[in-house]
Amino acid sequence: MAKGLIKHSIVISKSFWGSKFFGLCRLCGLGLLIIWANSAAMASQNPLSVVASIKPIHSLVSAVMGDIGTPQLLLKTPSSAHHFTLKPSQARSLQAADIVFWVGPTMEQPLTKALATLAPHAQTTPLIDASGLVLFEFNNPLPAHKKPNHDKHNDRDEHAKHTNHGDQDDHASHGINPHIWLDPQNAQLMLREISSRLGKADPENAEIYAANADQMSVRLAGLQADIARQLAPYSASRFLLLHDAHIYFERRFGLSNHGVITSEPDIMPTASRIKALRSELDEHQTDCIFAEPFLGQKAVDLIAEGSKVRIGTLDPVASNLPASDELYPTLLKSYADAMESCFRAN
Repeated sequence: MAKGLIKHSIVISKSFWGSKFFGLCRLCGLGLLIIWANSAAMASQNPLSVVASIKPIHSLVSAVMGDIGTPQLLLKTPSSAHHFTLKPSQARSLQAADIVFWVGPTMEQPLTKALATLAPHAQTTPLIDASGLVLFEFNNPLPAHKKPNHDKHNDRDEHAKHTNHGDQDDHASHGINPHIWLDPQNAQLMLREISSRLGKADPENAEIYAANADQMSVRLAGLQADIARQLAPYSASRFLLLHDAHIYFERRFGLSNHGVITSEPDIMPTASRIKALRSELDEHQTDCIFAEPFLGQKAVDLIAEGSKVRIGTLDPVASNLPASDELYPTLLKSYADAMESCFRAN
């Protein structure tokens, strides 16, 4: 009988501990499954790595992304957006990017080769290709007509064949004036393009991107109406510019410059050019000359010397504004205020 009891006890013990063991295994397996599922969900929720080239573009992308993520700003002014060498940190940003928003090779020229080398798998989005933009050619006051492009996820190869300019630095040789963001209507179309590209890369948040783009577009429409009223009294004002970066703002608000000092803002005009512009000031009343931050101030001072012309400052790449989603509306308002201040004083 004792042997029978012992044997029965052993069977009960095995049954008890066996059930415990397999129960623990099942719990461990379930726990691992939960951890794996959470990890996969977190991975799918990781924000896109988005890079924007210059401050105005960065501001528009920031407005569309909203609380979903923050784009990285590649070029922090006052470095030139036309001629620059990437720092190691900037190269790493491109290497890690899922999407790169830029104006295009006629603006950020060195990015054409850099994107091909450092970001071959990123979706590069040159916003100058956004459908419906008003575009101007250099030295041509009339809008250029351009065939719209649709659903071009990688336009690098097409741009490459248009960017072999050799050693020519003159903007006039580049065709389309790339300062497209200075027209708020262009900016609204760019917001739509940014939203579309982000939505395709991140479908779960596509509706949020679209709503953010619409919200900023409505705001820009109101700002455009305000600036039009502000500048309407000065449509006949006569002014000179450092270089032809501002035509999109001028044309949108009924203004027209009477000359530019240099074709490249970081290249000093010749003595003969300065002399000719000084003669122009003597022969025709000129209300203002507009310089740009960090650029061309010496040339502007030489031209204005001895005259009553006032000097203002326009900042197309928002050199002195902090990068944020508020930068772009602030940039437009700063243009309007700078022009009104200079014109009103005469």
